[in-house]
Order: sequence, then C-alpha cells, then structure tokens
Amino acid sequence: MKIENLCIKCMKEKSSPEAVCEHCGFDPAAASVPPHHLPPFVILAGKYLVGTAIGEGGFGITYIGIDLNLEMRVAIKEYYPNGCAVRDMSGNSSTVQSYSGEQQGFFEAGREKFINEAKILAKCMHLPEIVTVKDFFKENHTAYIVMEYVDGKTLKDYLKEKGGRLSAEETLHMLGPVIRSLGEVHKMNLIHRDISPDNIMVQKNGSVKVLDFGGARDFGSAGRSMSIMLKPGYAPEEQYRTHGEQGPWTDVYAICATMYRCITGEIPPEAMERSYQDKIKPFSAFQVNCPANVEAAVLKGLSVYKNGRFQSMEELYKALYQKQGNTPHAAQNGNNIGTGGGRQPAVPTDYGRDTGNDDSLNKNLKMAAMILGCIMILMVVAAVVVCL
Repeated sequence: MKIENLCIKCMKEKSSPEAVCEHCGFDPAAASVPPHHLPPFVILAGKYLVGTAIGEGGFGITYIGIDLNLEMRVAIKEYYPNGCAVRDMSGNSSTVQSYSGEQQGFFEAGREKFINEAKILAKCMHLPEIVTVKDFFKENHTAYIVMEYVDGKTLKDYLKEKGGRLSAEETLHMLGPVIRSLGEVHKMNLIHRDISPDNIMVQKNGSVKVLDFGGARDFGSAGRSMSIMLKPGYAPEEQYRTHGEQGPWTDVYAICATMYRCITGEIPPEAMERSYQDKIKPFSAFQVNCPANVEAAVLKGLSVYKNGRFQSMEELYKALYQKQGNTPHAAQNGNNIGTGGGRQPAVPTDYGRDTGNDDSLNKNLKMAAMILGCIMILMVVAAVVVCL
C-alpha cells in the first residue's frame, strides 16, 4: 500500500496522488478543509492516518482514517467541544486548546469524561448495534477514540431516499435492536444524550449502528449554555437546563423523537416550546397507518417532563412490542398529547395515564358497581314481595 496514493475521502488506494478517486469520485484538486479540522495525512499515535471529516457535532469531529499496521479503515473521533475549543494555528496545526483560561477546567474535565466513556464503550463489543471502540488515547492536548468504520448511510439520509418517512413496521423492525442495546448501555451508567437520525447508521445489509457516544455527559456542570450542543426536536427539556436531571429517560425521549420522525416524516417541536404550549401533532394528522399501542408508547416517551416518560428502555420496549394487534386507532385531539403545562399524554392505553390516579379510579368504580348491585337485588326482592 502506497500511503501517498490513498484517497482521503474513502481511504482506498487509487492510481496516483493527483488522480480523481476511481472508487468514490473524490477530486483532491477541488477539496477544501475547514481550518479547525485536522489536515489530511496527519498520523496519530504513530499508526492512524487521518482523512477527511465524515461527521461533526457539539462535542467532536469524526474523521475517516486507516490503521496503517492492519491496513483497515477506521473512524477517528477527536474531542473538540464546539464553542469551547480552538485549533492552535501558530505552529502545530493539530494542537487543540480551550478558548480561554476560564474554560480550561471545563475543557479538561470534558476530555477525561470523553476517554472514560470510551473505556466503558469498549466493553460493549457484545452489542452489535453499538459501534465498536478499538482504541483511545491522548494527543495534541486533546483526546481521540478510534472506532470501527461503518460502511453505510445515516438514518437521516436513508429517510431522504425513502421519501421522508418509513412505515411503522419498518421503523419498529429497525430500531427495536437499538432500544435493547441502549438498555444494556444504561446498565453501565452511561447514557448517549445525542440520539437522532444523524447518529444512527444504516448498513448495507439493513442492520443499524449507534454512533457518537461521548462528550455529552455532565457538560452542563460548568454552567455554560448547552443550546449550541443540542439537536432541537430530539433533546428533552432537562438538557436545556444547567441542573436538569438526566438519565435513561433522556435517551427514551430522543429515541421516541427519532421514531416520531421516521413514522410521521416530521421532527417533533422543540421541547422548551412544548413546555409552554404543547403543539405536538397526533399520528392521525399525518394519515399514517400505525398500531394504537405504538403511537401511545411513542407519545408517552415524548412527554415533556421526565416523570411522564418511561424511565427505562426496557419499559419502552415492552410498550412498543407487546401484542395488541395492528389496528390503527383514531388519534385523539392533538392539544392533549404530550405533557406541556404538566399534563400527561391523552392516549387510549394505560401507557399515557397517571397510574396512581388509575388505581384510585378503579377502586371507585368497583365500589360503585357493588352499590349498584345491592340496589338491584333490593329492587328484585321488593318486586317479589309486592307480587305475593
């Protein structure tokens, strides 16, 4: 393998350094690299050659790369918190540093969490829906996670190819394994905090992988604004607050928002807007064919406040995949769906109601039935007496 002949877009060897790639069509003469990205052909840890960026989020930049020892393509994620870091252009263009001394502590704490979460994810190799971590290290004053390279397309791009939305059946088939695997990750005290169609890869064989675990944990602890790091429509309200309580229910909201996007073709309204006036639409507004229990579960998972949601992926999975038939239900008034203003979602199954109130209601109904039965018996006895 001649390193100089590698295409920085697909990391496959081409005929010459200047040639247009015969594999992916990339033209190096027309390429431009953003100044805050690593320059192509940089080698990290003595063995990982960096190509172009394939993704960028609030917490880092992901590049395609190649392991020079194994001659295998990899994905390399660099810790680069948006709005907090800058690449040093004075000498070594690979060095990353915080904007100011005031943010240095925040930057360093986030870097340690970035590495610690990589260590946890490295233990998830038994979960096929979670991208495999191969290596992690510190370099250039920042940190890097080396992962398997997933050959496919994002769910966002897949949706575009499919006309903007998927059937409820295909959505359930695709995301069910993801929900189960996220439940296992949560048992390791790790949550994703950035689930969306951008971070779910659909492989050529139809299976899916969850990408971009990492830097989001406890990033609000320094008191700075989180809005630039969140995806509107997919992030729940607790992620907008400095001291919002986050947990598995945070990922529940995001995966349900992703399912809502897949089935309806529309991103849910931003969570903070819903906290003032909830205008999330029922599925009937989109004329989609969806089983009643699926809509009920998705909308409960999208409750504005965490107490109204499923508290674990196991609860969500049970509600979505229980056997209730496939009859689409006539959705109710959209003004009552969700929990804007503290309301519970108005859905036709037990998943959307306050179970404490249900217990009280059931007791009252039983008492009323007993009283009514006694009255009917007395009326029958009275009628018999009159006849005699």
